[in-house]
Amino acid sequence: SIGADVNQKLFKGYATTVAVREGHLEILEILLKAGASQPVCEEALLEASCHGQARFAELLMGSDFIRPHVAVHALVSACCRGYVEVVDTLMKCGVDAIASHRQLLLSSKPALHRNIDCTALVASVVSRQVSVVHLLLQ
Repeated sequence: SIGADVNQKLFKGYATTVAVREGHLEILEILLKAGASQPVCEEALLEASCHGQARFAELLMGSDFIRPHVAVHALVSACCRGYVEVVDTLMKCGVDAIASHRQLLLSSKPALHRNIDCTALVASVVSRQVSVVHLLLQ
């Protein structure tokens, strides 16, 4: 094959990561069909969770390349940022909302900043994301 390598690492991630960051869902679909690997898909999911891209997260979760601990990382990240749609999408895709992930939690009081294992709920509370807390408690 003479084609481009969908799994080639670029300066800021992979082609899938860039597609997520730039909001190009159709391009992400093409890249997945072209054979994006597990690490490439997982990095793209984390990017989607950091940028509030729920449709991208759903597409990537459907790829069957996302390991559970990476999905939990994405969930906790989305909770910290208040991305309700991403949190809802990840939970509907079966991500365990009571699993924990190591995360730097930034409290409103700098003396309380901690890098700890926390659940999505703890991350949402510390990050003051009221809408996410409501969703997680439903």
